[in-house]
Amino acid sequence: ESVVFYASGRASLETSYTYQLLARMYGNNNLPDSSNMCHETTSVALPQSIGTPVGPVLLHDYDHTDCIISFGQNVGTNSPRLLHSLQEVRERDVPVVVFNPLKERGWQEFVNPQRPGQMATNKATQIATQYHQVSAGGDIAVMMGMAKCLFTWDDEARSRGDARVLDVDFIDQQTHGF
Repeated sequence: ESVVFYASGRASLETSYTYQLLARMYGNNNLPDSSNMCHETTSVALPQSIGTPVGPVLLHDYDHTDCIISFGQNVGTNSPRLLHSLQEVRERDVPVVVFNPLKERGWQEFVNPQRPGQMATNKATQIATQYHQVSAGGDIAVMMGMAKCLFTWDDEARSRGDARVLDVDFIDQQTHGF
């Protein structure tokens, strides 16, 4: 009753099936994997913090963005369809800044299999314009530093009478206890 059989969400269907058989033979059906452990926590924490159980960014937002920042995500393995949108963003010369302890190939470059010319020439699109290999857990320090800069810039803009740096309408409508 105190055993958890944890499996990777990246395991194949056959591997996962065999693994769950082992757990059931052991007498346990506590089989979380990385996918549902992630989604279960976001379905509780995100509604409490930003009012929605999923991230507020939609793919069509990429058509209008000025910058993309990613923390600790392997786009090539975890969300390979996103590579097409990232390629289009990079073709518009939008910067993509990545913070990840590992150099992930998908963030470095992408050869689109749906573009015959790119496949024939093997001419990749550079995805990350900046790649920062932070130590594991270092992304928190980066986010705190970014937040500190944003608050400073917002205070300076307000003191000059300029437009706010922070999206206060979004903050007022979508967050609690900001």
